[in-house]
Amino acid sequence: PTGLPDAWYFSDMGTVYMRSGFDYSEGSDDVYAVFRCEAMNAGHTNAHQNHILLARGADLLAIDSGVYDGGVSSHHLNYFSRTIAHNTVTVYDPSETTFGGYANDGGQMMPKELPVRFGDASSPEYYRGKIEAFKNTDTFTYVKGDATAAYASYKLDLFTREIVWLKPNVFVVLDRVRATSP
Repeated sequence: PTGLPDAWYFSDMGTVYMRSGFDYSEGSDDVYAVFRCEAMNAGHTNAHQNHILLARGADLLAIDSGVYDGGVSSHHLNYFSRTIAHNTVTVYDPSETTFGGYANDGGQMMPKELPVRFGDASSPEYYRGKIEAFKNTDTFTYVKGDATAAYASYKLDLFTREIVWLKPNVFVVLDRVRATSP
């Protein structure tokens, strides 16, 4: 495909795609990145706000790990769909009870607190992430996500992630995290 932009912000999805080309074969220098900071993590999404995936050619450099196995196994509920399996921040508090009977990975709240009626889902009280800035130029792409609301409020006051893609192949990631306890 020619004529397409090398970065695009899908605002309804809270997702930014970036790519230097379309050659994802072995030995290629083309890079591909996905940054996610969605308003709501419900349905088939994971606890992965401010996650970044990076690849160069066929080399996956920073990935979602784990194996999708239908969604009911211990692996799925305690790892695959959780923050620990994504490239984002965990803030471990051994006394945290946010996860109910599931493993405490120090990550984001489980995407289970959904409104009863579908129309309520658009209420900001259910939002877990927000892309606050996006700029794409010929030399760089900048994106900033705020995922503070994805974590239990008693353990985290702030989590923002800023990414600068210095084209064609340098990514700079700046995380700002303010935990309520050391």
